[in-house]
Amino acid sequence: PWKKSKNRTKGAEVHSSLHIELMDAILGAEINIVVPVDGEQKKLKVTIPKGLEDNSTIRLKGQGQRSPNGGEDGDLLLKVTVAKDKEYRRDGYDLHKSVSITLGTAFSGGSIPVETPWGMVTINLPKNSQGGQQLRLKGKGVQTEKKSGDLYITLAIKVPKTSTKELENAIAIIESCYE
Repeated sequence: PWKKSKNRTKGAEVHSSLHIELMDAILGAEINIVVPVDGEQKKLKVTIPKGLEDNSTIRLKGQGQRSPNGGEDGDLLLKVTVAKDKEYRRDGYDLHKSVSITLGTAFSGGSIPVETPWGMVTINLPKNSQGGQQLRLKGKGVQTEKKSGDLYITLAIKVPKTSTKELENAIAIIESCYE
């Protein structure tokens, strides 16, 4: 006797794009999205894993097109684009950030507060810190279950926006100290 084959085909994959902020990629997030699938607008909650890289693909199993004959539904593949950030620049697992300090703090040293993706920390600057100098905050970069990067702080010296005769005299004295 001849038996009917029970070959059921899987539904087609659906490809879409997802644009997220750098902080969502660093810290992880849950994002609600709407994607067109089978002629309908499908509402989904997407979990962004902590440490996700730009141009990664997130696969949502069974969220693609329906099978034409009762098989497994296809998958939804989301190509993720991570937006540039005003404060941080990502380089693999490391982050880079510029922090402004006053001339007095650069000269005398001292404690400055620095915002990281993981919260506020205090950095103790050495005396005679220089503009452009980099400081490393170990483990304060991008973190995943397998690896964690560092946050590199670049010091930028800020000068007063207003000028007085006293300030001009003080700057002239400071200028005479350079070798």
